Amino acid sequence: MKVAYVHLGQWPSPSPCTTFCTLTAYGLAENAQACFMVVHRNSKHRSQEVFEGYFGLKQPANLIVIQLRRFPIIGANRIFARRAFGILQRLAKQTEIDAVISRNHVFLPYLSALRSGCGIKTFFETHDFYTDLSIRDDLNISRTKHSKLERQFIPGLTGLICLQDAQRKLFSTYYPGIRTLVAPGGVFEPVRQIDKSRRYVAYVGSLDEHKGIETLLEAISLLKHPPEIVVFGAKNEKEARGFRERYARFKHLRIHLSAWLSRKQLHERLSKVRIGVIPLTDTFFNRYLTCPLKLFDYYGFGIPVVASRLPSLEGLIEDGRTGMLCEPENPKDFATKIDILFSDDSLYDSMVQEVLSRAQTMTWDNRAKKIISMIREDDAS
Repeated sequence: MKVAYVHLGQWPSPSPCTTFCTLTAYGLAENAQACFMVVHRNSKHRSQEVFEGYFGLKQPANLIVIQLRRFPIIGANRIFARRAFGILQRLAKQTEIDAVISRNHVFLPYLSALRSGCGIKTFFETHDFYTDLSIRDDLNISRTKHSKLERQFIPGLTGLICLQDAQRKLFSTYYPGIRTLVAPGGVFEPVRQIDKSRRYVAYVGSLDEHKGIETLLEAISLLKHPPEIVVFGAKNEKEARGFRERYARFKHLRIHLSAWLSRKQLHERLSKVRIGVIPLTDTFFNRYLTCPLKLFDYYGFGIPVVASRLPSLEGLIEDGRTGMLCEPENPKDFATKIDILFSDDSLYDSMVQEVLSRAQTMTWDNRAKKIISMIREDDAS
């Protein structure tokens, strides 16, 4: 089995989707004959150096990274997509690939063309939903083109790779004839020893307002003995400054704001974290589409999670076992759950073990195995 993974994003970059795509390709390479990863070049370093320096990984010999130059012009992604298509078309004709996966809407027409023209299997990894824009309550820019691309080209693909069950149900409602697979993100080898001195509450990821950071800060401010908070995610100094200005009223709290870290650096810091928080606001995207990469960062380090009770998270977090679910945008509920995990050591220790047990099944390796198993199935259409 030889697989190609196409990602239009710059590689490497602070974007969670770049990390997600890279770790997916890594897992595929570990479980297939070969994996070709086609990306936009964003570094002068060789791919082996990027894997080691940013991800802390050794690039597998059978993971071939094809880095295409990014042209700083309007339409750069369309140029990339056409060039990637040409490369994959040649590989398909030489029987060097059996399947192609992408998460990018711009590449949907090319996925369809590769299937119809080259006879290989093609899969779209779903990270958003634009088919029916009338049900979206959270879009502030037009997605009409994305909607047309989904409606026109998804029916012609081999299958969809969804990140959680709420997402799968949504796509299955609109595309009942296409095969779907639920394959959440993953962790690498979970830690074996837990640092008993862990004391921080952590938030990892984007600082966008819909991620609910304000709910977290308000919750911490309600506690009698507020713990220290570490926030990992400022992409640059401008964003860090905006964060400090926006949340200046919480300056009495002990907040440590970290700049963008490599995966290797982030993992070094997470060893000191006691509780991970995912305080998502109640939007359509957060309700049905998201699968936060931060959840797997927490799980990999045996960190119980306090998160919003949303359909997207309910299948990933076992309430009372691997974490605690709260009413979205309710600081008092978050404060109560965080306080419990600081005050009840017996409950906390049992949750740590549950998290580590769950993490053993939610690895990038297992995700790759699921995807390869789906690819190997006979093409029903």
